[in-house]
Amino acid sequence: MISVALLPASATITARWSEVFLASGQWIDYDFTPSTTGEILLRLSLRPSQGSVAIRLSRQGEQTPVLEQTGSPSQTVKATVAEADVGRVWLLRITNVGQQPVEGRIELTFPRRYCVDITAQFRVRISYEAGTELEDIHCQQLLSILRSLPPDHIRRLRSIHAEPPSAFLYGYCQIPCTALIMPVGGPPRL
Repeated sequence: MISVALLPASATITARWSEVFLASGQWIDYDFTPSTTGEILLRLSLRPSQGSVAIRLSRQGEQTPVLEQTGSPSQTVKATVAEADVGRVWLLRITNVGQQPVEGRIELTFPRRYCVDITAQFRVRISYEAGTELEDIHCQQLLSILRSLPPDHIRRLRSIHAEPPSAFLYGYCQIPCTALIMPVGGPPRL
């Protein structure tokens, strides 16, 4: 299983893969676009522990990767988005280079405009399942909504999570409203 924990308030937005299975030689590709400067954090938590994965993080159109390493199936990798990188597409590839299948969770946290303000002002973790991406416009709308609500309405809110679209729901929060669930997104990107 691959697992990544959410970052603290300065971390912005996290793409999650809840259940991943990679046979030997199989990979996952994911592209994302940071819209402000900050840190990229990739956390893997894979089983079995004796497996091995290769991680490649690069900017689209560049031959030389920002990061390329092979190692333990449970690891944390960091990179930085500079001002020149804002708005550029980044490419992530995780490959199972071991002899046996691995499974688990992946979480990729990267800086997203307006989500930075939400996490800093309201100390709320923002995440989505890969395939239900929260874009800048979603974060901008969320920030506007959160700022318009009385503090009593959001004092317990700790996370916002996007799910696949729904024909019946625009979002929900179960009492005591510690997590807001938003149906968002389009076709899966994996």
